[in-house]
Amino acid sequence: MKHTSPDDSRFRSFMSDSTVRYALMGVFIILAVEGGTYSFVRESLPPQVPLFYSLPWGAERLAPPEFLLVLPASTMAITVVNGILALWWYFSEKLVSRLLVLASFIVGLLGLYTFIRIVLLMS
Repeated sequence: MKHTSPDDSRFRSFMSDSTVRYALMGVFIILAVEGGTYSFVRESLPPQVPLFYSLPWGAERLAPPEFLLVLPASTMAITVVNGILALWWYFSEKLVSRLLVLASFIVGLLGLYTFIRIVLLMS
């Protein structure tokens, strides 16, 4: 007989929500695409890539290509924080939980867009 903890059943219920499940799958697909793209183009990138677009024009905008990994890392960090909060609030505030997970997906899409634009600019 398999013993399940209350936390396990809470997590299963959370993951059975189709909005949560598809949004999290989308985030992990986005992270895989970013990681695969970086692995594929890493050798062809120049020593400096434009990353900090909010800074004045010039050398301040440039960063080593490894800094491109900040985009998927920040997506992952936001997803973890939002996922924990969504799981915490799932039974009392389902809408808020779903919005948190969807926000993670949107952040992932924006990060992927930025990542692809920078890579295409350098290719």
